[in-house]
Amino acid sequence: MMLSWLSEKLVTHSSHKRLKALKQTLRAALLGYFYGVVGYLWRMTKRHSLCLVKIANKRRQKQP
Repeated sequence: MMLSWLSEKLVTHSSHKRLKALKQTLRAALLGYFYGVVGYLWRMTKRHSLCLVKIANKRRQKQP
């Protein structure tokens, strides 16, 4: 009786731990993906704005 209860406790505890670890890894992966996307967009917008500035400067230079 006591042994079965103990083994049941151990099994549920280990599965709970595993679930918690899985949740943490999932959260970390999602955060990593999110930051990757944000970083990529940030770099693209920076590059795009630099291109726009260059184009504007060229146009300004062409005008007398």
